[in-house]
Amino acid sequence: MGVSAPERAGALLRVDGSGYADVHPWPELGDAPLEEQLRGLAAGRLTPLTARAFATARLDALARLEGRSLFTKEKAVPRSHWLADLASASPAELARRAVDEGFEAIKLKVGADPALEARALAQLDEALRGREVRLRLDANERFERAAFEAWFSALPSTTRDRVAFVEDPYPFGAAAWAESGRRLGVKLALDRRVSEELPHAPGPLDADVIADEPEVWILKPARDDVDALASAAHAGLKRLVVTHSLDHPLGQAAAAFFAAECAAEHPLLVDLCGLKAADVYEADAFSEALVGPGPEFRAPEGTGLGFDAQLASLRWEKLV
Repeated sequence: MGVSAPERAGALLRVDGSGYADVHPWPELGDAPLEEQLRGLAAGRLTPLTARAFATARLDALARLEGRSLFTKEKAVPRSHWLADLASASPAELARRAVDEGFEAIKLKVGADPALEARALAQLDEALRGREVRLRLDANERFERAAFEAWFSALPSTTRDRVAFVEDPYPFGAAAWAESGRRLGVKLALDRRVSEELPHAPGPLDADVIADEPEVWILKPARDDVDALASAAHAGLKRLVVTHSLDHPLGQAAAAFFAAECAAEHPLLVDLCGLKAADVYEADAFSEALVGPGPEFRAPEGTGLGFDAQLASLRWEKLV
């Protein structure tokens, strides 16, 4: 009853024979297709995705060489929301599973069929009555501004009150988003354009500028410099949600590691994250190492990012 994803193309990298990372492009979001990513690597050219993958592989390689895991008790992986699908089950069944497994929030995609989604959200809110389970809505910029404001305003007041934030309701504009948030009484979260739009290295004089930015920033370690953005968020006291890119379980494990690092450095800023989605693709030995109920991330066994046995079983091809 989670989100199912269509077949996608990605690649695992083994760098210098000792460090591993995932490259999982989303061409519909502006990434170069996988073939282009790999051709660039073979020619010594890095894209934003492969640059982040190399940075991850270096951290993974060092830990593997030292025989230690990147996951430690001192830096706990934050708890996660549940990524669910309004079309996958009845609102009552979604509410039951969320409560039974101890989730504090449910993330749901909206904007594909707003009228149907509005009815389902109201029913889900009713099924959750008396429970402290929040809703996180992700529109992936499907709305126009006026349509989003009308749609959200028409939701029952109890449903609106249960919404923790709306992610990417319509294409980002700082002034428009700030006005929508105030008018609707809801936090807005920036995901798609977070690295393009937000400041990375704020100084003392930048606090007023940062204060006008969205209240919640969604950080994806596969494409975002989490350290730089977290430092900027600290200056503006923004809430951070670290999530993966619905990528390979190795990429999901990398996102969990960076989330743990970010939470240790900025414990008051990091909110419930989005690190549980190992079951969105067809099960394999990698996903089975991560799948488990509830909001706690299940760290894979092994050194570095884990998956020692699974990675050793793969056949690797040289790019050059």
